[in-house]
Parts: sequence; structure tokens; C-alpha cells
Amino acid sequence: THRDDFVSRLVDYIDENVSEPISLDTLSRQLNFSKSYISNEFKRTMKIPVMQYVRYKKIIAADQMILAGEKKSAVSELFGFKDYSTFYRAYVKVIGHAPTDSDHTHK
Repeated sequence: THRDDFVSRLVDYIDENVSEPISLDTLSRQLNFSKSYISNEFKRTMKIPVMQYVRYKKIIAADQMILAGEKKSAVSELFGFKDYSTFYRAYVKVIGHAPTDSDHTHK
């Protein structure tokens, strides 16, 4: 359906630009739809608010980089978190534990 195609386009845009600053304004400009339409359609289809999804995707991508050996403070900046404490709280909420710099190999 049209709605599913639209949400697929939204998800693709978010995935392709996960390390960029993404806001409702950005999504509205990039996809040429109103912020309210984007919010409503995304939540109706995905069952979570679009900006919550964006934050979730950023944290998952950040976690992969931390596991690959990147410093957590650098990763937090890369994904647009204004301060480390905001990143830390979001990370714990999504991942379930504190971010740790990967000084050892995971088995």
C-alpha cells in the first residue's frame, strides 16, 4: 500500500543517514511531506514515534562502532548527541547496559 511504501522510504532515509542530524524538519524537507503526516503515518505503521526510532537506530549503530573499537565519547559526538550524558542515558535505555570502550575482544 501507499502507506507502507512511504514508511519504507522513511526507514531507508533514516538508515542511510543515521550518522547525520535527523529531525522532523529534516525528514519533512527531504521527503516533501508535513511533519504531522510523517509522525502520524510512522507511528501508525511502526507503533513507535519516528524520533524514538531515529534515536534507537543511532544507538544501535553507535554500539556497533564501540564494539569495533571506537571510543565511546567520539561515537557519541559522531551520532549527534550534544553531550555524553544524553548519549549514555539513551544507550543504557536501548542496549540495557553502560557503553564500555572495547579494550578486549568479545568471545
